[in-house]
Amino acid sequence: MILVNKITDITQIGGKAYNLFKLNMKNTPAFWVVPTTFFKNKDREENALKKELNKILKSNKKYAVRSSAIDEDSENSSFAGIHDSFLNVDKKDVYENVIKVYQSAFSARALDYRKVKGLRSKDLKCAVIIQEMVDADFAGVAFTINPATDNPDETVISVTKGLGDKLVSGEVSGTTYVINNGNITLNGEDILTEKQISNLLQMVKNVQNRTTAFQDIEFAIKGNKVYFLQARNITAYLDIKPSERDLFIDNANIIESYFGVTSYLTYTFAKDVYRDVYTATLNLGKVRKGIMDALKPSLAEMLYRYEGKIYYNMNSWYHVNSVFPSKNSSSYMENMMGVKSKTQNFKRVKMNFLDLCILLTQFLKKLSNIDELSNKFVENFNRIVGPYYGKEIQGTNEELYNLFKNIEKDIVKEFAIPIVNDCAVMVYFGMLKEKAKKLGITAEELNLYISNNGNVKSVGSATELLKIVDAIRQNEEIKNDFKNLNEEELLIKYKNGTPISNMIENYVLTYGARVRDELKLETVTMIEDQKMIYSIIKENLFSSLTVKEKQQIEIPKKIEKFVNKTKKYIQNRERLRLYRTYVYSVVRNIFLAYARNYLKQGRIEREEDIFYLSKQEVLSGEGDFKEIINERKAREADYQNKPIYSRVVFYNGKPMPVRYSAVGNGLVGIPNGNGIVKAPVCLMNSVKDKLKEGNIILTKRTDPGWISLFPKASGLIVEHGSMLSHSFIVAREMNIPAVVGVQNATSLIKDNQTVTLNAIKGEITLED
Repeated sequence: MILVNKITDITQIGGKAYNLFKLNMKNTPAFWVVPTTFFKNKDREENALKKELNKILKSNKKYAVRSSAIDEDSENSSFAGIHDSFLNVDKKDVYENVIKVYQSAFSARALDYRKVKGLRSKDLKCAVIIQEMVDADFAGVAFTINPATDNPDETVISVTKGLGDKLVSGEVSGTTYVINNGNITLNGEDILTEKQISNLLQMVKNVQNRTTAFQDIEFAIKGNKVYFLQARNITAYLDIKPSERDLFIDNANIIESYFGVTSYLTYTFAKDVYRDVYTATLNLGKVRKGIMDALKPSLAEMLYRYEGKIYYNMNSWYHVNSVFPSKNSSSYMENMMGVKSKTQNFKRVKMNFLDLCILLTQFLKKLSNIDELSNKFVENFNRIVGPYYGKEIQGTNEELYNLFKNIEKDIVKEFAIPIVNDCAVMVYFGMLKEKAKKLGITAEELNLYISNNGNVKSVGSATELLKIVDAIRQNEEIKNDFKNLNEEELLIKYKNGTPISNMIENYVLTYGARVRDELKLETVTMIEDQKMIYSIIKENLFSSLTVKEKQQIEIPKKIEKFVNKTKKYIQNRERLRLYRTYVYSVVRNIFLAYARNYLKQGRIEREEDIFYLSKQEVLSGEGDFKEIINERKAREADYQNKPIYSRVVFYNGKPMPVRYSAVGNGLVGIPNGNGIVKAPVCLMNSVKDKLKEGNIILTKRTDPGWISLFPKASGLIVEHGSMLSHSFIVAREMNIPAVVGVQNATSLIKDNQTVTLNAIKGEITLED
């Protein structure tokens, strides 16, 4: 017998057939292989093969005839589209097409491919596969990684009606499904049922589990039955083994606080803060020592610095978050953090029933007293940190060390209360979304219901500014001063003693640390440079700034309780988070005091060089500071030119950045429900960029330092963010239409281009 129907040496059956036999996938249509040896003895064995084909093949079936060279579908070479393939071949024409396929292995195209790939061009061996055709309703290709974005958590299915040959050749676009942990993004006509997609995903999973590289899988579907046709390695990822995934990081909402390159001092300080605050929070929940010991490594690594940018270490976050008993706790966390990509592949804490009862009891107990605990937090904060806030700090290194350690020790446990409140936001917001979905309430409607929260502390940086501006407008003399004098002159004239200067002083004391990049220790705040507030006032004095009236929305009774709870905890969250900026302001001043001391000692050349050191290096004084600083300066100068990725996945320590591509024109995101506005956009890379009154702010990200601009804007479009981002909450509170999480917005929309921003549906339409 010439035809081969079981696995044998790859030199006999070629790479593609070898893979088919080795995978041994369920629902693979029957196939046979014309081995490489046949073609060496073709003249002698031709009649014998024709007799076998006549005996085995059926007249009422169609066949596919495709190549299987020895190095085809190998680790380094796929030969996709290089050799000829023939579909829907009648029994009588199979032999003729076998010869054509074999001959295509020696075509100019195939030989050129071999030359480019560095493959042998002499003594070529090619087998041919004959496979029963499926009378398919649908056919296509599935990828176990999204090749457009490098996202390994996404399965991409490209499918068309009938056979998939036109899809593969590019004649038709077909439909693309991008699936991540049950969430489906569709581009094209929705042609597959849930059952078909489910069966297809199971087949894709089985293939990936049986292979060592990301796979490109061809399939056919008849009814609900999925047929496996073939699989090959995606050669672009051959240096990555999916099983060796060891870390993934995501900037999610943290990009609000730490955008772009962030100093090493800020990173090392913030990393320890996250560790200590979340450790204190779990201790507050009386989590037993064994579990705390298991969580200790993850608590120490909740942040990660990649190419100078700060990311969440999602391995650690999922691990720590797994103490919560709800099966949906991961989804709740993802909603709160604004993580766009999901995963179920993470280490979990093993909690017994008693552990869960204790944690839940303590959580509910603290939650029931959250108002009292929050007020106590503010009292303790004012006692511990208040005496140093807004003041220059001086002292010896020993005195500074003791001050820093006392603040660090005393205030860390206090910040467990804001984290408990954050957990309440996470849980109630997650429950609210689930309940709304079951009741058929859209995301747009839900946004409206949790809008207009009232008394959100962050809004004060805009509303209090408007009060100052309005007071100046009422006095022509002061108004003329602000028109004609520069910031330095205004600072001298209105330093103190007048009602206006008192208003400005109070504003700076309350919101002076709330500036762009407020949580970067290297950031200069209004407290240090009050010329900043005079500049903002001058810029806005002659505009028609107002805060829009709030819409009155009737909340459905069935979700009213969850809406009110969510709104309450969001309000408290914004109130307590303001104190975090105060801590960073004080810590900055402590490190600047260290810098002055080290400058006098000749250990650094400039005060700002202190930010290139780690927290431990500053506190201990150990090491050659100048050498360390020069090395890090050079590295961070290089980092400035590196792109910012939303997500990076690591395989055996090797980073693979994930990109986010647009679906359609990509101009969709999370809406805040505050109506529709048509206006030109102002593309802003920094809060210092000029914003024309009435324009829509278009930016990659915002932080609370942008809030003073909001009254001047008619809308807000942000690439990064979630429903719980500061800017989103404040824009919603001020009734400014906003859509956040709009992938590629700053690339797809040009500066000064007119758009219609629909903050009800989350859509942006280009008007010109």
